[in-house]
Amino acid sequence: MISIKISILILFIILKQIETEDMTSFKMSIMNGWQFQCATTTCLPFSSVTISNVRQCQTKCLYYTQCKSINFQLSTSRCQLFSDTLDPSTDLQASTGVITMIVKDGTRIPS
Repeated sequence: MISIKISILILFIILKQIETEDMTSFKMSIMNGWQFQCATTTCLPFSSVTISNVRQCQTKCLYYTQCKSINFQLSTSRCQLFSDTLDPSTDLQASTGVITMIVKDGTRIPS
């Protein structure tokens, strides 16, 4: 009987922990070999940091709700976060060793 009560208590604690976790997510378009390059100075990155991999760059973008796109430079591990939505037909330029990712509209949860 005590083991059942302990099991129920542990289950309740686990469910409560899951319920209170802050869950956020989004979907991104990923373009290898392209770099976000805007013609105006109003679309500079709001954050630029050195991190170890592209996954951490995506996580950094997930943390900031204003993040709409990122550049990750493979050679320098430089992660640039942008609050501007870019237009792939005009705002991208070919660049070796760069991965650009764009948050897909309507996929950020919570928005």
